[in-house]
Formats: sequence, C-alpha cells, structure tokens
Amino acid sequence: MNSVHNSGKMRGAGRFLMPVLAAVLLFSCGKKAEVIPPAKMARIYADMFLVDQWIVTKNLLRQTDTMQVYEPVLRKYGYTVADYRKSLDVYMGDPERMYRIVGKSKSLLEKRVKELEIAEREAERRDTLSRDAGAAPRQKVDTLSHPKRSHGKNRGKVRIHS
Repeated sequence: MNSVHNSGKMRGAGRFLMPVLAAVLLFSCGKKAEVIPPAKMARIYADMFLVDQWIVTKNLLRQTDTMQVYEPVLRKYGYTVADYRKSLDVYMGDPERMYRIVGKSKSLLEKRVKELEIAEREAERRDTLSRDAGAAPRQKVDTLSHPKRSHGKNRGKVRIHS
C-alpha cells in the first residue's frame, strides 16, 4: 500500500516537472540557428586562423578543444556554434560560395600581415632613433594584439580585433 501511495506522489511530481523541464529545454536551446552572412563568415574564418596560429605557436594543439576556442570568436560576431555549424552545412553545399568566403578570409589576413609589417618597420625605425638618443630598445610587436595592445589584467589573453 505504501508503494501505491509513493507512486501517486511521483506521478504528481512528474506532472509538475515535465512542463518545467520542457520550458528549460526550450529556453536553453535559445534561438533557432541562423546562417552567418558570407562577409562575416570570412572575418570569422580569418580570426579562427589567427587563433589556430596562436595555439600552434604556444604548443597547445593537443590540449585544445577547437570549438571551445572558437566559441569566443563566434560570440564576438554575435553567433553561436549552432549558427556556425548550420552555416558550414550551407556553404559546403555551394563550393563556389565557400571558395569566395575563404578567399576573402585570405585577403583579410594578407591585409593584416601588411599592417603588422608596417608597424614592425615603424617600430624598428623608432628603435634606431631611440638607440641613437640613448633610450632603451622596444619590445617586439605582438602579432595577435597589435595595434590595440593588451595591458593590465588582460595581458597574455588572446584578443581578436575586427
């Protein structure tokens, strides 16, 4: 008789918990995944490449879950991993479009390299002038955070600028 009484309580609790669980699942899933526009996708890929290079230079490849590393990049642009996956499915089904996106990413990275080369030359020029004046030499340009360098509590963290 006790087990019948307890099972009645469980059914009552189940009636209460099922709508709560359904609401939690509904709201935790958030918005429906959307396709990232090609221009933003190109910028996202460029930033992902920079993050990949940082991981390789820090020898963290074996310890890194790339989607966890890429998630902040996606958030920076206002997207989720689900949006990225949906976009990847769409763009992989259209090779010409995907080729253009990757080409735009490459152009963005090449532009960034040129900016860094100019900054490095300018820093070397200032070093030469400083040395001639007796000042201390500069530090090497940080390719991930230059020209907006990280200072204070954010020092050492990867910053990606759009």
